Amino acid sequence: MKNKIFILLPLFILFFNFSSYGTNLTINSEKPKVGDLIKIQYNGFLTKKNTKLYCVIFFKDFSKITQTLEIENKRNKIKSSFTIPDSAVYFTFFAVNISEIDNNYGQGYDFHVFENNKPIRYSYLMKGYNNKFNEFLFKGKVDYNEAAKNIEKEWQLYPEMENKCVPYYLEVLLKIPEKKNETLVKIKEKLDNGIQSKIQEREIRYFANLYYENNLKSLDSVKNILTKLFQNGITSSEKRISEIKYGENSNTIFEDIDYLLNSNHELTTFQRIDLVNYKLAVLLYQNRIEIFESVFSKAQKEYPKILLYSFLAHNFNEYAYSYFKGNKLDLANLFSKQSLRFYSNLDTLSISYGNSLDTYASIIYASGDLNNATKYQSKAVELMNLQNDTSNQRLIEYLNEARNFPEIINVGRKIIKANTSTNLIDSLYKNALKKLNKEDPDYLKLKKDAFQKKQKEILSKIINQKAQDFALFDLNGKTVQLKDYKGKILIIDFWATWCKPCLASFPAMKKLQNEFKDKNVKFVFISTLEHVNTSDSINLTEKILELANIRHFNEFEILIDQKNSKSGDFKMALDYNVQGIPAKFIVDKNGNLRYKSVGFGSEDKLRFEIDTVVNFLLSE
Repeated sequence: MKNKIFILLPLFILFFNFSSYGTNLTINSEKPKVGDLIKIQYNGFLTKKNTKLYCVIFFKDFSKITQTLEIENKRNKIKSSFTIPDSAVYFTFFAVNISEIDNNYGQGYDFHVFENNKPIRYSYLMKGYNNKFNEFLFKGKVDYNEAAKNIEKEWQLYPEMENKCVPYYLEVLLKIPEKKNETLVKIKEKLDNGIQSKIQEREIRYFANLYYENNLKSLDSVKNILTKLFQNGITSSEKRISEIKYGENSNTIFEDIDYLLNSNHELTTFQRIDLVNYKLAVLLYQNRIEIFESVFSKAQKEYPKILLYSFLAHNFNEYAYSYFKGNKLDLANLFSKQSLRFYSNLDTLSISYGNSLDTYASIIYASGDLNNATKYQSKAVELMNLQNDTSNQRLIEYLNEARNFPEIINVGRKIIKANTSTNLIDSLYKNALKKLNKEDPDYLKLKKDAFQKKQKEILSKIINQKAQDFALFDLNGKTVQLKDYKGKILIIDFWATWCKPCLASFPAMKKLQNEFKDKNVKFVFISTLEHVNTSDSINLTEKILELANIRHFNEFEILIDQKNSKSGDFKMALDYNVQGIPAKFIVDKNGNLRYKSVGFGSEDKLRFEIDTVVNFLLSE
């Protein structure tokens, strides 16, 4: 329902335009265009201290970026502004206050960019295509039926866009269970016809990825065909880029990169930026700073700055972290500083910038600079909205080493309130109180309130639908079925031998298994999406057993997901609609699927999540 607007305020009417789904966030233009200065006013339930306002901008080349907006917060309203950049076609806002988020009931406060009095070309396509990222971007709702409708609107507005929309439209339909089989048939037809008629290489690649997905052998076969059909095409360039980056001929890296960038080979913008990124990384590794600066300066003129800076900032942070883990602190420091530099040209208020600060703080702490490490870690924790318990713990540890007990109490209290504390943080917080002869009479209430709030958030995701039956082999060749666990709560963990976050979550899963061993709760670990040929069960079993010995999870009940040799699908992952791994699915005593989650953040978070759901189901 729209807010009332009084006739006595005509300027107000002219200034604000309400979004499609709500009135808590308004902008000053009914039909915003590229280059317009957009003034934003937010008065939702997060209009309070420490709230941050984010804008996700989508571009016609399928890229996107999240910007943290500078805000003015007063008189129960948050105001901000930003200029719509070139090539932008659609943008959406959301507000965050520590662990709270206002994403307009999962929709985002979204707006189309206009041209000639109608949504600009690619606007509805980007809205539909990017629907799948809603949960990742702003904890929004993913609705593939709605996504399909938006893509349809694109070619209704611009009939000439229909062929461009088809691959992405079919990808969306593929996610709708009742339409999957017929869509697969259409995709295969498009793929076969494309190869025979030599249509756009990009379309063939897209259809191949949709149809074969995790079937690497079939995908490689299609890529070999494309390399022959389009000798200077994207697939051929992809192969050459791989040879440059991972080949043995390191003496001609720069010549090979320059040749590829300036030849008649077709390259996507991302491939070009990837080559520049690699060239810059090698130059920095070799400490050739003058040439590094020259290459970077040229790249700023040739490529969209938002894409360039975000790509370089992310990758150089990854390089820095890798060198840090390898105890090469000088290189880690060098690459981390460049990552922060790239972010300074992009967005110094973002969570991503916070991640880079977190890396830099770890590096300089390891180099002996506790004072600056604490300063940068403090900023990182602030930018990450206190939501990363590992980063939170690092800050409290640094403060404790510096014996800064007042700040431990100050920050620790905020962390506890956000329910992103750890056992060590709690312990150091209590120690700081003791050192200063202070008490916190509200401590237990803070912990209880935060605990209950987090529990409520987790339990709000409880579902109730019939779980798909399965029949899979364990490592001894015995068939295991869902009905074998009737009367028990079953926790299903989808993982793979190559998945580092999966393996990182296993110590927590091991503790959870021990915790619930006498409570009629069972755990199964489904090896899926394996690159090893799952039809060769002996090789995969040997690999899993070897890994289990190294990683100490021999007691896990491990089952092997079965791969369809024709489609490349993994049956159980497909039946359970696994969108990524690690993934946890919890089935109740009656065989109903009650909860699912994807990813791994930390041991404490995972244990709290599983504990909450399992204890809820045990109490039913």
